[in-house]
Amino acid sequence: MPSFSSNTHTVQVSAEDSGMRLDQWLAQALGVSRNKVQKALRDGRVSCGGAAVEKAKHSVLDQEIYEICLTEEITGRAEAQPMPLNIVYEDEDLLVLDKPAGLVVHPGAGNRDQTLVNGLLAHCGTGKLSGANGAERPGIVHRLDKDTSGLLVVAKNDAVHLALQQQFQKRTIQRRYLALVWGMIAPPVGQIERGIMRHPRHPQKMMTTTGPKGRYALTHYRLIKHYSENATVPCSLIECRLETGRTHQIRVHCLDLGHPLVGDPLYGRKRGVGKSQMRQHLVTFPRQALHAKTLGFMHPIQQKEMFFEAELPEDYAHLLQSLADFS
Repeated sequence: MPSFSSNTHTVQVSAEDSGMRLDQWLAQALGVSRNKVQKALRDGRVSCGGAAVEKAKHSVLDQEIYEICLTEEITGRAEAQPMPLNIVYEDEDLLVLDKPAGLVVHPGAGNRDQTLVNGLLAHCGTGKLSGANGAERPGIVHRLDKDTSGLLVVAKNDAVHLALQQQFQKRTIQRRYLALVWGMIAPPVGQIERGIMRHPRHPQKMMTTTGPKGRYALTHYRLIKHYSENATVPCSLIECRLETGRTHQIRVHCLDLGHPLVGDPLYGRKRGVGKSQMRQHLVTFPRQALHAKTLGFMHPIQQKEMFFEAELPEDYAHLLQSLADFS
């Protein structure tokens, strides 16, 4: 019997889309087929204002908010695929690795192979990772975005997995990130305490909110260095300390401050290259300038504090050196 994974999306109707057929609008908004949307309608997996909506030809209205649960058949467990892994610590219960930018953490739509999970299965062996997060995510306690580099802890059994999850929930995990953002950030030390929710019109994005639908999120930051070429191309290197771990938290919180991450394809602002060499280095950086630098936790079995630090990857280090040369 096939198994399925589910993803729930919340989408809001814009004024320009008012009057469209529901199935057509949802398919367009989510980038999926109308057949998939129509099946969700027939199965009662689409709602508006808490009430199920079943008619595909229903006309949507401006500002209406719809929820749809899409299912994807899982054709099998992730396969073991050997790949180089930068493992900084390993024992019989867990391992800590330094993930490179560009590596997807676990299989999903559009990324079935060559993910970190595939590499972990090849390294540890099938059945040698925790299953507490499902068959598609063996060992994965927390994740990093594809283009964010840095430290991850992986659990090899369910007891360790659940113990680490509890540390995340109690906010005793230590996580610090290096982020390069546009502009001269001020004050030099501060925090962003804003709830985060999925963007109603762009399901691939998150946004801050003060409303009840947002999940509590808190990020502390401190300035490390300002960069500027003749005071015309300012940017700031900051260290962010997470107390919560929401999707895209640092990226969205920095945007909320008015200082989006350099290179961020979703939340960064489009900026012309211009004639400045420093600006060229910034606008051509191919990913969000975000690195999970430190990770600390209590080892669930050994009951001792573990702390790890990852050096900046070559592309990030080269960018900072170039900025220093121009500043």
